Amino acid sequence: MRVLKQLIIVNNNYKRDNIMSYRAPTFIEARQILKALELTGSQVANMCGMKNSRQVRKYTSQGLENNDIPYSVLFTIVAKNIGVFIGVDNWRDQLVENNILVDHKKLDYMSEEAQLQQQYKI
Repeated sequence: MRVLKQLIIVNNNYKRDNIMSYRAPTFIEARQILKALELTGSQVANMCGMKNSRQVRKYTSQGLENNDIPYSVLFTIVAKNIGVFIGVDNWRDQLVENNILVDHKKLDYMSEEAQLQQQYKI
């Protein structure tokens, strides 16, 4: 029983540390992901068990509260649409490899959100 408790504590710490390293997509990246996967807000809401597309609009809008996509939602939409199981730490690299996101390393000269927004014409 004591060993089981220790395993549970270690497992919970592992999960917490991994989720804490997750950096959610910006609203521009969220728009780009949905556009590349040809998904509407309603489709994402249905796929992820949300009541309606209102929350999805928050993910793709600048400056609104609760606009960070939870990892579980990002994982679900990517896995169900392109069959790739993205990781917590390297999801951006995986989406660049699958031509879903533009490689932002090439865009170092464009650091502000407004400049990125102009480039993607969002």
